[in-house]
Order: sequence, then C-alpha cells, then structure tokens
Amino acid sequence: MLSDLGVRKLAAAVVMTAIKDSFSKSPSRQDPARDWILNDQTMFPFWCRVSDISPERVKRTMMQRFKPERQQVRADQRKKRASEI
Repeated sequence: MLSDLGVRKLAAAVVMTAIKDSFSKSPSRQDPARDWILNDQTMFPFWCRVSDISPERVKRTMMQRFKPERQQVRADQRKKRASEI
C-alpha cells in the first residue's frame, strides 16, 4: 500500500501531467487536459487536494496563460473572416 507521501506524489504527478499536456502542441492531448483542469465536475479538484495543491490557484494561473492564446485565436479568426469578404 502507498504511504501518505506516496499518495501525494502520485496525485501531484497526475496534476502536473495534466498541466504539461494542456500546453502540448497536440490538440488531442491539449484539449482534454484543459477541459479536465477547468471543469469543476472532473476529478481535478480531488487530485489537487490530495497533492496539497490549490485547484483554484492552478485554474487562475492557467486562465491567465491561456488568455493571450485565446486572444490570438480570435484575432486569427477575424483576419480569416475579413479575407473571405
């Protein structure tokens, strides 16, 4: 059986893998990871609490990092629409 430290390390590895995947260049890894992190109906908050990581802090930080990317996507979409007119 895992010790308390072992459980915390496992939980931290789960959380860190999701964070790493959320920045992947591959949409097949990035999209599910971002959905899992940002959706409160997933097990993400549980794994954070087990690993003594604040899920709210992770989400807040992730949203700040995703924001410039989302703005760039919107700008690209506007340019594409303008070129189609």
